[in-house]
This record gives sequence, structure tokens and C-alpha cells, in this order.
Amino acid sequence: MHEIVNQTIGTKSTATEEEKTPYNIAAIDFEKLRKEFERSPAKNTATQNLKQVVDKRLSILLQRNPLRSDLQAHYQQIVQDYNREKDRVNIERTFEVLLKFINELDEEEGRAVREGLNEESLAIFDLLKKPELTPTDIKRVKQVAAELLETLKREN
Repeated sequence: MHEIVNQTIGTKSTATEEEKTPYNIAAIDFEKLRKEFERSPAKNTATQNLKQVVDKRLSILLQRNPLRSDLQAHYQQIVQDYNREKDRVNIERTFEVLLKFINELDEEEGRAVREGLNEESLAIFDLLKKPELTPTDIKRVKQVAAELLETLKREN
């Protein structure tokens, strides 16, 4: 199981390089990982390893856009639930919940592309966006976010 995760994620030599290169967990065969977990005598260790992967990915997402705090809150709840009881059933359930949470992180990482923005523009867009905006207003806010980012970069 460790080998599957390590092969897919890999390690980076510096923090700045790590921040620039997103994790590609799309290549992880989650069904294979789940089967390995079921056979593993060290389920707690496997869950802790998966938790470390999630910690790192979530940290990068939050650095790029602090408004993703809802993901942080959801993750903290998962960890609290896990820490309350560490019996076999809870460890297995936590492993499954972490796998589902990774899917949520994948969705959030792809949101910038779906919105037609880069990560920096998406962070500004999230700050400016209001729930009651029309599609036309949303398009304009995206444009303003991109322009504001360009202006801020030029002034630095």
C-alpha cells in the first residue's frame, strides 16, 4: 500500500518546487489501495500514511486560497472522529472517509480550470463573488479578478 501511494505521489526536494507541482493522485488505483488496506495487518499505520498525504495536499490548497477553510473544517472533523476511537471498525471507516475526502480535494483543485481561471485569480474571484450573482455578473467578476491580479503583479 505504501508503495502504491509513494509511486504516485513521489517526494520533492524543496518546498517551493512542491508548491508549484500539484500532486497527481489521479494515477492511484483506489480500488487496489482499498484491497491492500483490507489485507493489511497495519491498518492504523496505513490510515496515518493516508492522513499525511491529505495533510500535505490540503495545506497546499489552503496556501493557494485561504477561503477553502470549509475543506479544513471537514478534514478536522474526520481527524477528531478518528482520534475518539481507534478500534478496527473506526480505523477502516476513517480510511474510507479519507479516500472520499481526497476526491473532494481533487474537485477543488480542478475548480480553477472549470471556472476558466488560474489559482491566483480564483482566490481573488472567491473573495469578490457573492451568492446572488447572475451568470453575467459572475463572468464580469471573473474578468475583474483576472485584471486585478495583473494590476497587482505589475505594481510589485
